[in-house]
Formats: sequence, structure tokens, C-alpha cells
Amino acid sequence: MSKSQIPRLFAWGDDGLPGEFKIYLKGIGEDDGPSQVVFSRNGVVRVANKFRSLLEKEKEDFKVSKGHPPKLSHEIRSILYLLHAYCAHHKEPAPPELLWLTFKALDLQEQKPAREIEQLLGVPAAVEKMEAFFRASALDGAADAKGEDMSAAQLGRDVGVERATIRRWREDPLYKARRQFAAMAWTNAPGIYAARRNARNQRVTKGGNRKV
Repeated sequence: MSKSQIPRLFAWGDDGLPGEFKIYLKGIGEDDGPSQVVFSRNGVVRVANKFRSLLEKEKEDFKVSKGHPPKLSHEIRSILYLLHAYCAHHKEPAPPELLWLTFKALDLQEQKPAREIEQLLGVPAAVEKMEAFFRASALDGAADAKGEDMSAAQLGRDVGVERATIRRWREDPLYKARRQFAAMAWTNAPGIYAARRNARNQRVTKGGNRKV
């Protein structure tokens, strides 16, 4: 089998998706018509919600008994794969409900990616309040594009962090890159951004220390 093909969990059916599975999805999704060709989004959503509830109940039972959760059951692993394969077969995006089932099944936590992924993407792992970090860099970039100065104190108040945090962020390479990108997006022309940045720097040089 080619690596570009979808793995076949079943030995029959298009891409290993038996007609019985498609009928099951259409039935539980209460979709009109007998056709198995049409994508059953309602079926995917309802099955994903059903197995997410089952998964969460299993995890809760083990919390109460203070035991260690067992390996993900073959049943949940199978249905999880079938749902994703079904979406891929129809070239449809997985609905949020299926992504939540996947998220919970993999025991992931929101806003807590693997450290290795942070390193791979160049995201500063030590940064807390990442949303504020990104918002601050965008606001800084917007101010740069307008040729304005924004104090660390004001920016800190706007995003909900201390002035010292803003000062530290402004030295971070990722922050600087996102700040410049935001400024260029505002002006939509690197030359205009550079000219305004140079003009601002000249004002700072003539006026002494930049306000903080």
C-alpha cells in the first residue's frame, strides 16, 4: 500500500470504510436519504460527542478510585480513527467535536504544548501569558507604524502585565520579529515602516532617553 493512501482499518469498503459504518453515521446523525456518498457531518458530531462523554466518564471513574487511567481502549481508538478517515475520505475538515475527542483521547491540555514543539517552532517556552505577549507585540508594532512611542507602563496596563515584563519582552527576538511584522502589516510597505522607524529613532536621539 502506498504511504499516500489512507490506512485501512477494515479489509473492505472505500479506504477501509465499510458501508455499515457509513449507514451507522447517517442513522445516528438522522440525515435524510439513504445515500452513503454524501458526507454525514451530523453523524460525525454526534458519535464524537458520544465517545467523548464515554471517555470522560472512564477518566472520572479512575480519579474517584485514585487509580491510573488505563491505555485508551481499542474501541475508542478505532472509532477515533474511523471518524478521521471518514472526514479525509470525503475531503471534509474534522468538526470541532471530533477535534475535542482527539484532544481528550491524547490527554492534551489547553495552552500546554510539548516543550519540544515550542522549541521546534521557536516559541519562547519561558513566556507566561502568551496571549498578552502576542497582543503587546501587535500593539507595539501598530505604534511603530504610526511613528508613535508607547511606554512600557502604558503597554503593560493595556495587556495586563507589569512594566518590567514589557521591558523584558521587548528584548526577546521573537517579540521583536512579531513587532516588526505587525508594523509592516499596518503600513503594508516595508519602506514606509523603515522610514517611520528611522524618524522615531531620530526624535528619541534628539530628545534624550525614550520614555518608559
